[in-house]
Amino acid sequence: MIIFDAMTNQDFVGPHDCFSRVRVAEIDVLSKTAAPAVTDAGGRILADRRRPIVSSFVLNMKSFAGCKRAADSWVRSRRPA
Repeated sequence: MIIFDAMTNQDFVGPHDCFSRVRVAEIDVLSKTAAPAVTDAGGRILADRRRPIVSSFVLNMKSFAGCKRAADSWVRSRRPA
C-alpha cells in the first residue's frame, strides 16, 4: 500500500483491514519519504519502508489469483447459513 500526505483515514484503513484478513497476503506500507504521511484528519501513518514510487505497477496475476481465492474463501466462511 502506498501512503501519502492528505490521504483520508478510510483510504488507508479500509484496504488494510481487507488485505489483513487474507492469510496469504503480505502487506507492505510504502512511502516516497521517511517522514510519516499526515492524513486529512491529522493522523500520522509511518511506512514500513521507503521506496521510489513509480507511475505504474506490475501486478503478478498468479499471486493475485491466489489472494482472490483466499479472500473469496474467507468471505464465504463469514456468510450466514
